[in-house]
Parts: sequence; C-alpha cells; structure tokens
Amino acid sequence: MIDLKQMAGLGIKLDEKTNALVFGAGLSKIVPGVRTLENMKRVLLEPECEGPEKVYFMYRGLSEKGGIRFDITVIPAGFLGKEYVKTLGHYHPPAESGLSGLPQMQKARTPKTPAEHQKGVSYPEVYEVLSGQALYLLQKRKDGKNLVLEDIILVRAKPGDKVLIPPDYGHITVNAGRETLVMSNLVYSDFQSVYEPFLEAGGAGYYIVKGKSGGRELEKNKKYQRVPKPREARPLAIPVLGLEEKPLYLVFRQDPRIFEYLKNPGKYGKALFWF
Repeated sequence: MIDLKQMAGLGIKLDEKTNALVFGAGLSKIVPGVRTLENMKRVLLEPECEGPEKVYFMYRGLSEKGGIRFDITVIPAGFLGKEYVKTLGHYHPPAESGLSGLPQMQKARTPKTPAEHQKGVSYPEVYEVLSGQALYLLQKRKDGKNLVLEDIILVRAKPGDKVLIPPDYGHITVNAGRETLVMSNLVYSDFQSVYEPFLEAGGAGYYIVKGKSGGRELEKNKKYQRVPKPREARPLAIPVLGLEEKPLYLVFRQDPRIFEYLKNPGKYGKALFWF
C-alpha cells in the first residue's frame, strides 16, 4: 500500500496490486469510472495495439463545494503499443458570462491586475500529482479548427506539483514513468468535457512513445494539418490561485472561493496563462 494522506490531504491509500484507491475512515467509498482499451482506440497511434484492458481509473466527486468538484485519477504505468499509457484527452466548453453565486474572493487572493471580463473563454482545470510522474501535453487550436494547432506545451510534473490548464487548451496526461501515477484535480462541476476533437484527430498533436534507446520520444500526429514545435514549461507555485505547497484538497476545503476562476475564467484574463 502507498499511503497518500500526506500528499493528498485526505485519508486514502493506493493498493499497488490492484491500482485501486483504499478510503480511510469517514470517507465515502467511490466506484471509479474506467477508461478501457476499447474506449481509447480512436486516439492511439496504433489503434489495434495490445495493452491493458483497463487503462485508467477516474474517482469523480470525492468532494464538492461551491460548484467545484475534487477528483482523483489513477493511471497505471505501461504501454499502449509503442505509446506510454495516456488519457483520452479533452477540451472544455466556453464558460458562461456573468458572475457566479460564490462570494467575491478576498482582495489579497485576487490577481494583481484582473482583466476586464472576457466572454467565450473555456473553463480551466487544476491538476496535482500525488504519486508518480506526469507528463501533461496542452494544445491550443487555431480559430477553433480541430486539425490546426497554434501552440503545444509540455509540462513534466512530480509529486506535489500543481499544473493549471488555462482556458482554450485541450490536454492529455501521459504516465511516462515506471510507477502508477495518481493525480487529483479541481474543476467546475457543471459542464461536460469535449472529447470529439481528440477523437477526430486520432489523439493529440504528438504521441509520446518509447524510443529506440529506451527514452521518451515525440512522434508527430500526421492527421493534423499543422502541428507546431512543442515548448516546455515548468509547474509554478501560484498562491494567488490556490496553487501552493499545501495539498490542493486542503486549500480547496479551507476556502473554495480561491478557485472561483474555475467557474468564471473570463474575469481573470492573462492571469491564468502562467507559461
């Protein structure tokens, strides 16, 4: 068993044999959603490849407050053909304009230079690595065209790192390590993720594959009409957005108003684009 309490901020463990979460006293047991190999075929470099039948596990709704939901995802190490195990990938829909029902955040917690409210930007999301190593690939479409990308960001994250997915970026998570990856996330609970752009394109702009020398390599997805060269960014601590040393769960439970930007991103402008 891997005890995740210190990193996660709540009493959970990972059963390494089954890759299942074990919930401590006082926590409701949640049956995870499972993404299967069959579900993943349309986004794989090799759609008919061999791989684990159960690719990853999604524990949604461990906590919810003020319209913000706390989830945990477990991604075992392994391969899907040549590719390292990954998530299917999704974008978020545009956020509704206007203010939420949450009280205004304390002045000290708001961005220093909040921009005028912008309509049409999509909902952001926040991830935190609890165990293992994550590689996040973020991509932005040009003018909303699914097969034309204008920006790709790679973010490598270790336990304790928080990664903000800014508005209008689709994303996948890759477990390019040898250990099971466990990560938490915070997201506005009242929308549905948009998977179709990744399904149409056969995955993200790049596939993360095992190279001939045993290291990780990027293989361009030829279904896209345009794929820019990726740039790398390092996770940053952004206390004003609730991304600090303390576990994400504890910051969220203490004051969910800090994460109002997950509901109303248009009010924050460039403050959410940290790279």
